[in-house]
Amino acid sequence: MSKLANKLDKLLALGWLVFWPVVLSGVNVAVWFWLRKAGISLYIAGDEGVMTSGTSALLFTIYGLLTALICVTVWNQWEAVQSAVKTVDEAKFREYKDKRLPLPLKLVMLMFSLFIVFAFHLMTYRNVLDGAYTSFVVAMALSLPWFVIMDLDNPFTGYWNVKGKIPPEWMKD
Repeated sequence: MSKLANKLDKLLALGWLVFWPVVLSGVNVAVWFWLRKAGISLYIAGDEGVMTSGTSALLFTIYGLLTALICVTVWNQWEAVQSAVKTVDEAKFREYKDKRLPLPLKLVMLMFSLFIVFAFHLMTYRNVLDGAYTSFVVAMALSLPWFVIMDLDNPFTGYWNVKGKIPPEWMKD
């Protein structure tokens, strides 16, 4: 593969890594806007203070800690595979090549993401642009780390990958 084709492949992978969070954020804004236009009241007037100072802050704290832990885990596993390839350590490569995040951990992260999005849907905004902006930013802040983690979880696909550098016989089980 030529260097130009490799760089284009990397750029395309990076574009998809950013594209999907933007799409999800746009969908989130559309849902929020539809709820507002439909007159569906998801909040009790006067309770926004409890939501902003208590519930959403707690959810964001837990989500942030969980995301940081997961990011460190997948980065260390990705780095172990990359290091094994660079140092030609087949035993280390075989030890780490199939390690992935467990599904229940991914589901917990997804659950907290949905709780946070719903918490921001519960709030009322006097200005539609404030609500749309908040919905978009919250969804981006939650989905971008998710897509980075999913990309790093498999060292052979996505933007961060080691696939072109691995001896073919190492991939056979």
